Amino acid sequence: MSKRRPGEPRFSNATVGAIGVLVILALTAVSFRLDALPIVGAGPKYTAYFSEAAGLAGGSEVRVAGVKVGVVTDVALEGDKVAVGFRAKDAWLGDDTRASIQLKTVLGQKYLALTPAGTGELETAEPIPLERTVAPYDVVTAFSSAAETLGEIDDAKLAESLVTLTDTMQASPEEFRGAVDGMARLSQTVSSRDAELRRLLEATRTSSQIVADRNDDFRRLIIGTGQLLGELNERAESLKLVLASTRGLSIELRRFVAENEAEFKPTLDSLDSALAVLTDHEEELRASIHNLGPFYRLYSNMLGTGRWFDGVITNLLPPGIPEPPFYPGARAPARQSGIN
Repeated sequence: MSKRRPGEPRFSNATVGAIGVLVILALTAVSFRLDALPIVGAGPKYTAYFSEAAGLAGGSEVRVAGVKVGVVTDVALEGDKVAVGFRAKDAWLGDDTRASIQLKTVLGQKYLALTPAGTGELETAEPIPLERTVAPYDVVTAFSSAAETLGEIDDAKLAESLVTLTDTMQASPEEFRGAVDGMARLSQTVSSRDAELRRLLEATRTSSQIVADRNDDFRRLIIGTGQLLGELNERAESLKLVLASTRGLSIELRRFVAENEAEFKPTLDSLDSALAVLTDHEEELRASIHNLGPFYRLYSNMLGTGRWFDGVITNLLPPGIPEPPFYPGARAPARQSGIN
């Protein structure tokens, strides 16, 4: 094995050139597949099924709310439906996302419009089904088909049919012509109310939007109602037992009253008589109760100080009566000021 001289390159020029060519080829290949890279690429790839391609092709734009978020990668036929592969970067797509093909220019260019919806995230392996996609009606194809259909019309037979229709209208009764005139006036009325109809439709759209915004509330209300009905169904047996017990109690009470009616009747008659007497002497009872208050107040003052009566009698002797004479040795009664 030969030793490398000082200053001599470690690899030969041919080796360095070959490595450089390989690096350039690798970078070129990577540049062609740059959009498939996970970080700097064009985003994850999704698939949507449509009933028809409607002019959508690879390279068409993918938009969310009118903003471009990716491109269509491929359009392929799978059975009776069209599989559209696309990439979307920096855009959240829910598990209920909807897709539609929209017209981009009047020349017929199309783009893929996405409407994110749902609570979870859309999986790349889960295609958007036909139920959540809308394919537009191709106006060019429609006009072409209409032109072909109109071209096949026999002008002579059409003119003859119009003449026959005119003659029939002239010979028609007044009622038929009146109906046609009424339809014409109705059409004029509807045309003259175009602004009002537009406002009505706008209000209807607003109401529909409010209902759509409250969709979760309605769902929770329906779920709550279902839970209430389920709870009532579970309690149906208990309610049935309660009603049966109440019915049995009512039957027993009726039977008890019927069996003891003879014993209850004199008592009830006496009670009615007592109530009648009390009703007749209502005023006297009210006056007695009113006067009973002062009496009980004085009575409690006399007996409330102990086990004896305590009372004061004032002005028992009228003033001006002379005092009786006192016998020798008798003691005069004590005088107290302020007492008569």
